[in-house]
Amino acid sequence: PKADNPIDATGLVTIVVGHFGDLGNVKRVQDRLAKLGLESSTKPSKNLTRVMVHVKNDVRTAEILDMIRRDFDKGAWIVEE
Repeated sequence: PKADNPIDATGLVTIVVGHFGDLGNVKRVQDRLAKLGLESSTKPSKNLTRVMVHVKNDVRTAEILDMIRRDFDKGAWIVEE
């Protein structure tokens, strides 16, 4: 385990799905993520809201990131903390 590992103390990886200015879009994205069985959270930042998913670090992490990039936003990324 290195300090540059994007895994937090709970063993979860945070993937940023996107940033949205319209709270209706935030809700729609969160609803779609929930239907896929993904837990999400939001973080306001100036006039945008960041939508993130939190997944257990396992072999499916890259698969989930690829799916989010394909179905939500090509610019999705894993948060490096």
